[in-house]
Amino acid sequence: MPHARAKRMTESAPSRGASELFFPLLIVASSFIAFAPAIRGDFIWDDHQYLSENKNVSEPGGLVRTWTELRTNPQYYPLVFTTYWLEHQLWGQSPAGYHITNILLHAATAILLGRLLSRWRVPGAWLAAMLFAVHPVQVETVAWITERKNTLSGLFYLLSLTYFSRFAALDEDKAPTPRNWSLYAVALACFLGALLSKTVTATLPAVLLLIVWWRRGRIGRDDLLALIPMFVLGIAFGLMTAYMEQHHVGAKGEEWNLSLLERGLLAGRAVWFYAGKLVWPYPIMFVYPRWVIDAGQAWQFAFPVAAVALVVALWALRGRIGRGPVVAAMCFGGTLFPAIGFLNVFPHRYSFVADHFQYHASVFGLTLIAAVLAIAAKRVAGGVRGMIAVAVVLVLTALSFEQSKAYYDLGTLWKDTIAKNDGAWMAHGNLGDWLSGQDKYAEAIPHYEKSLALRPNSEEIHFNLALALQRVNRRAEAMAHYQEAIRLVPTYAKAHINIGAMMLDEGQAAEAMPWIDKGLELDATLVPGHYARGNALAKLGRNEEARRAYAEAMRLQPDFWEAWINDANLLWAMGRRDEAINQYREVTRRNPKSVEAFVNLGSVLMQKGDTAGGIAALREAVKLAPRNAAARIRLAQALLAGGNRDEAAATLEAGKRIDPNNADIAAMLNELLVTPRP
Repeated sequence: MPHARAKRMTESAPSRGASELFFPLLIVASSFIAFAPAIRGDFIWDDHQYLSENKNVSEPGGLVRTWTELRTNPQYYPLVFTTYWLEHQLWGQSPAGYHITNILLHAATAILLGRLLSRWRVPGAWLAAMLFAVHPVQVETVAWITERKNTLSGLFYLLSLTYFSRFAALDEDKAPTPRNWSLYAVALACFLGALLSKTVTATLPAVLLLIVWWRRGRIGRDDLLALIPMFVLGIAFGLMTAYMEQHHVGAKGEEWNLSLLERGLLAGRAVWFYAGKLVWPYPIMFVYPRWVIDAGQAWQFAFPVAAVALVVALWALRGRIGRGPVVAAMCFGGTLFPAIGFLNVFPHRYSFVADHFQYHASVFGLTLIAAVLAIAAKRVAGGVRGMIAVAVVLVLTALSFEQSKAYYDLGTLWKDTIAKNDGAWMAHGNLGDWLSGQDKYAEAIPHYEKSLALRPNSEEIHFNLALALQRVNRRAEAMAHYQEAIRLVPTYAKAHINIGAMMLDEGQAAEAMPWIDKGLELDATLVPGHYARGNALAKLGRNEEARRAYAEAMRLQPDFWEAWINDANLLWAMGRRDEAINQYREVTRRNPKSVEAFVNLGSVLMQKGDTAGGIAALREAVKLAPRNAAARIRLAQALLAGGNRDEAAATLEAGKRIDPNNADIAAMLNELLVTPRP
């Protein structure tokens, strides 16, 4: 947007026929190259909450709830969750399909941008579109499935802008009389689609006002009247999202306690940060360092003062350089407004800036950069000019390709983040969670400790560290961190329950009960609490009470198989053998991959005298888990009891080949080999 009037924008551009086909194809191809590594990527971080573990995406009735219930999903962006629902019907839990959709939506937005800027005869129109398509700041949006919010709303945003431009004839010197209101209706519908995908797009009506002024030098009464419905929609959705962000998402508390002056300092710094990343996209990371905003430090005032000074200077120079630069700068800053500190945004607890926050604003920043480059390049020979443009696009594509690799899985993402920002407490904590999920508790502990050193008053980090310490049998340290979590938050129900469960593991059932009961008093919906209570009651011989606790765990979570199995174990111990066997069978029917259920079923069938049934169940257990030594030994014992010595020996020999260091398998095999045949 470099010039004041449409009639002055006579910068030469490729022929319409060439641009209509060549550049869109180039954008699609370049986008797939830039973000290719992400296609192989797994679900990461919020993807589980938004998609892979979201019952509204996979269950009947979920689509209706998505539209009719404000709090049923993490945020009320029903169009986004509708696309997830539709795609789930096509490729289920395969991440690749969702990644490809994100790339296609992003490429389509870039194509719309190129066509719109070409119609406005903006210098470097298709270069701007190419920069938008492959710039490294877009990796976070395109490679992260959760940011479908950006790619979908961005497409609707550009569609609304395109149709409003046609309605208001912004590529002409004068507004049409009469106007085509069907084009306006499409623009309004697309704006609503953008709001239903992400409400940062609520700034579009203000952007349209600026663009009308840029194109025609004035804003007519008809323009204002046409934009009133858009302003009303934008304000309504913006207020709703601001409320939801605080009261549903949780963007309130100490991290957001900034004065208005401090928010102004933050906004000024954030605007320059985002502009700087467009010009020099290095380093790019998932979590940037969180700044300390301090009105007592004079240098921090330089950022907002410089931002205001730049806009004032561009305004003053509009007669010489045109209205475009000041409009582009104002559109860039205005589109960033919802995410730069004036409103509470949940991710600000980790960092005040993130690449995906500037997805929509980058349209204007990159357009201005491309226009400046195109005008400056007029002094360079045409061939050289083309080579420079190609080189810039190739470098950005290569940088995006490399950054996309970080989104392969959660472990890779957090390791990449820590390598670039070792002070990211959230990244250390989440890497600890990921390692714990891989049963790598010893590796997780240093990351939890680093996270805790950076954020010592986090009850959640104390809890997660305690859990990892408990898993590696450092129980005294675990107890200390559980208790510190409770000191910080006395109502931390899970910490109470885990203390009780740890005491239970140490054989202190009576001592465990008060802790477990307190946890359930604080939160009666915690399934592990009812399960632990059942285990404690069973050890205390209060069998019927234990069964009621297991039943409550199963009611709250029907697929909590540990409760099913322990309840069946208790039935067997109570002498209710047929009921126990039926319950084991029910678990194997509902969860045919439950090794423990097959082992227990096989064991009790053997005790009951059903050797064939016991062997069949134990064979299935070994088939499911060839490295499970206990299952293999039980099967060997059952085979021996059934008179099948050779198969028992073969079973143990196979186990020894898989796990040559297993002493139990080796001992049983040796005993079998030295024992004479009957």
